[in-house]
Amino acid sequence: MDHKRKERLLESMRALDQEVREALLAEDMELFHYHLLRAYRLNNKVSGLKLDQQSDNQLNVQSQFYQYLKSWHQQAAQYYEGAGQYEEAKREWLGAISFLKEDLDPEPHIQYAHAELLSQNIKVSRDIKDLMPYISKHNVRDVQLSLRKAKFSLKTASANNGLTDALNYMIGWIDQLQKAIDEREDLTLVDVAEADGHINDILLELDGFIGLVKVKQKVREICNLVAFNKLRQEKGFKVEPLSLHMIFTGNPGTGKTTIARIVARVLKALGVLKKGHLVEAGRADLIAEYVGQTAVKTMGKIKEARDGVLFIDEAYSLVRSEGNDFGIEAIDTIVKEMEDKREELVIILAGYPNEMNRFILSNPGLQSRFKNQILFEDYSIGELMAIAKFMLKQRQFRLTGGAEQIFRRIVTDRVQMNPDNHGNARLVRNLIEESILSKANLVVSNQELGIHEGELDVIDETIMRMVDFNMLSSNELKDQIRDKVQQPKGVI
Repeated sequence: MDHKRKERLLESMRALDQEVREALLAEDMELFHYHLLRAYRLNNKVSGLKLDQQSDNQLNVQSQFYQYLKSWHQQAAQYYEGAGQYEEAKREWLGAISFLKEDLDPEPHIQYAHAELLSQNIKVSRDIKDLMPYISKHNVRDVQLSLRKAKFSLKTASANNGLTDALNYMIGWIDQLQKAIDEREDLTLVDVAEADGHINDILLELDGFIGLVKVKQKVREICNLVAFNKLRQEKGFKVEPLSLHMIFTGNPGTGKTTIARIVARVLKALGVLKKGHLVEAGRADLIAEYVGQTAVKTMGKIKEARDGVLFIDEAYSLVRSEGNDFGIEAIDTIVKEMEDKREELVIILAGYPNEMNRFILSNPGLQSRFKNQILFEDYSIGELMAIAKFMLKQRQFRLTGGAEQIFRRIVTDRVQMNPDNHGNARLVRNLIEESILSKANLVVSNQELGIHEGELDVIDETIMRMVDFNMLSSNELKDQIRDKVQQPKGVI
């Protein structure tokens, strides 16, 4: 994209920013949401474009658009809070969270938690004993649900940024309030596990994932479409049956299976699916070795996924070039059942982008039935490092400053060497597992020599150098084996 086109896009967004601010200043929220819709449309035009970095601030156009959208949602949330409209404030804070990228700003998570509690007339600044008279058996379930959602939001912020004093205080305060509720014998306690299907709760969990901005946006669009159809139906308008079958395309380690599970839960919470479970299937699960058996085998998986989601990974492998392959029979069965059972089954096909595009284009029946296509982009280096820190924190490990630099360099090298198949989050997980293994070997070896083991939760530069050396040695060995195999006969 040339410099002039970039400037035109940014100028459009700056003009919208001025109009949004004027609408908020005039407290005209209808006009604000109209401008926000315009901004989303402009953002969608940019989303599919590959933009190089801006020379002045090293941010690309897409990142700057995200900053604008996040800021506008925050401003709207603050307006609604000032007006005492906390349900609307919660919605806007969730909107701000959905546009968090590499900055992982904890503020939207914290403010969402405040708005969630305020929606139940609960202020963290108040003494718990002063709040208890307002909690009864009639509202305890809603209060407990809000406490759970607020705490989850705070935990997400702490996972991304560490446990600050403010976060620690709020989480502790929520725990104390929950304890006070538990001690009230007159309250009919509610098992908050029953609230797992609450749509806002699931979307908040989705927003807690690192990266995946476009994926999150697409899932929310599907949610909005389902809600819109329900609203029209309630008002007596004609509603066409929705086709929610999807295609996930992306390289390995970009989270396709994980998001498929979230989608299944979302569709259950929206009332689209009764069970909302996920059944995973591959070629071996659907195709038989004998004539007439493939349809039976495929129907078995479809029956297992009824009232839930059937997730078919590497779907393009169903069809191979051999003429006697039974994959066509499996596809024909899937196409028929997804049409007949569209109200009780959602099918998600997944795989690498290029292979999936060729697969879908080769079958007109698939093209017309899979209208929801979601691209899972590769993670940036910054996002991969954020994922690494999150995974280490889950395992109660941490990197020293020097070790983090080596970790980043290893990740960067692997991404540059294999840009289309480096593994994304899987690469990070493998590096962490290799680091922990090296740490364990070093600690146990030192113990046998009578050397103090040091801090058991620290991955330092020594460990990361060992990991780097082991990976380098492994790759060199593979190169030697490959070179030897490729040598012509007679060459020694």
